[in-house]
Amino acid sequence: SQVSETIIAKYGIPLSAEDTQARIYTYHLDFPQADFHAADMRLSADGHFTYDLVYPGGVLKDIYVGTLGALNVENSIAAAAVCLCHGVDAQKVRHAIGTYRGARRRLDEHVNGKRVYIDDYAHHPAELEAAIRSIRGIFPGRHITAVFQPHLYTRTRDFAPEFAAALSLVDRVLLLDIYPARELPIEGVDSNLILKDITLKDKELVGREELLSRIAGLDTDVLVTFGAGNIDQFIEPIAKLLSERED
Repeated sequence: SQVSETIIAKYGIPLSAEDTQARIYTYHLDFPQADFHAADMRLSADGHFTYDLVYPGGVLKDIYVGTLGALNVENSIAAAAVCLCHGVDAQKVRHAIGTYRGARRRLDEHVNGKRVYIDDYAHHPAELEAAIRSIRGIFPGRHITAVFQPHLYTRTRDFAPEFAAALSLVDRVLLLDIYPARELPIEGVDSNLILKDITLKDKELVGREELLSRIAGLDTDVLVTFGAGNIDQFIEPIAKLLSERED
């Protein structure tokens, strides 16, 4: 039913009727104690989840999530809770979740067939690791190639071991030169600082001018480009290259 003053809170946040006069609803990915939660989550071969939304008004079956990852399933539950609490038709909610494609350069899906190509803005070790672990969960058991463009000399200098540890979670790494942005070069700081500590055998430095031809020579399964520099200039050419292979 429609309410005028409502708080939608993640289940577990210490919030009670003593804290507010608004009606409190909780959401969670899969805790059944939450007012809004997912049941019967299914992961398809294309990496997308479908789930049933359990909510105070009943169960909304077979919601296909247009964005990738379990995190976005939970995000869709929160969004659905806001909509349903304010009178939006349940079928429109299902349609919206299925057609929303997410934010640009955040697990941004460009090719998804026999081969997959995803682009992500991750440029800090923690978010790089989080994105890679998410992709591992989305495409379990598949071979992942990461193309990473380090951003800033200082960040590379300060976090090279952490970058290497994160990139060691994939199966193959193509490492570009550092994108300097606003910085001048620092003596002794280049992408080799990261490369030397990556524990994979399948790792290499690749120049920007040879990246497309190098990818063209690989039989990629899941390919991901990472970085906050000008690596986004390769998105369309890579997508076109891999899409042609699907034909």
